[in-house]
Amino acid sequence: MNFYFVIPLSIFFLALIVSLNTDGKTFDGIPSLIAPFVGVIALIWFFAIIPWLFKAGCVLILLSLSRIYLPDTLRMLK
Repeated sequence: MNFYFVIPLSIFFLALIVSLNTDGKTFDGIPSLIAPFVGVIALIWFFAIIPWLFKAGCVLILLSLSRIYLPDTLRMLK
């Protein structure tokens, strides 16, 4: 099995580290503005190339988390 989906996932985590560890007060803060965009693109790229079984697992995890964290007022609207 090829693990080519590790590349966009590692880019996402590097962008997350860069965006959280830079300050916005100097010119060093410019990467903190660019890193979230790179991270979102890498996460979309990651989700596009992972096998469908992992995609189904991600969707099931998100559905279960939304059921746990959804407030009761929003549950009544359904």
